[in-house]
Amino acid sequence: MNTEKPELLLRELITCSIVLEKMISDLYFELYEKTRDPDIKLLFRVIGLESKRHSEILEETAVTYGLKQERVDCRKHLGELFVVVESVLNQLREKSELTLKDLETILGKNCILENFVGEETYHRILLPLLVDMVPDASESLVRIMNKIVRDEEFHEEALKYIISRIRTSQ
Repeated sequence: MNTEKPELLLRELITCSIVLEKMISDLYFELYEKTRDPDIKLLFRVIGLESKRHSEILEETAVTYGLKQERVDCRKHLGELFVVVESVLNQLREKSELTLKDLETILGKNCILENFVGEETYHRILLPLLVDMVPDASESLVRIMNKIVRDEEFHEEALKYIISRIRTSQ
């Protein structure tokens, strides 16, 4: 069996996970900056900070295990997820402030993704598989990836709370 292809795929998936977490972090920081409600702002800030940290952890993991890939077509690997996150991020950058209606529209788009193939779900499924693909994966790596998975579960719950809060405020 040719082991070069699985390793290349592993490199590409880790790299795209890093890129996606950075984009998600930027998205939540944009939401934080442009939202007026302090309670909702706080959750956006926490999710943004955790997503930023996830990208740093994944990058450190890639370097540690010699899996860093410089150029990857993440649109190819992530498909619609990448396109939608990029589009929403670009739309957010054009706005100076977000109303509750704006938030509902933006989060409605993201939650459709969150519930089916979104970033949180994507990483909850992918990270344990990546651990299985890493040659000589340590117990530390398993624990670190499990922690990110738990954070992603919190992000999903926080987004559901935010949407519920927005809908009851209108």
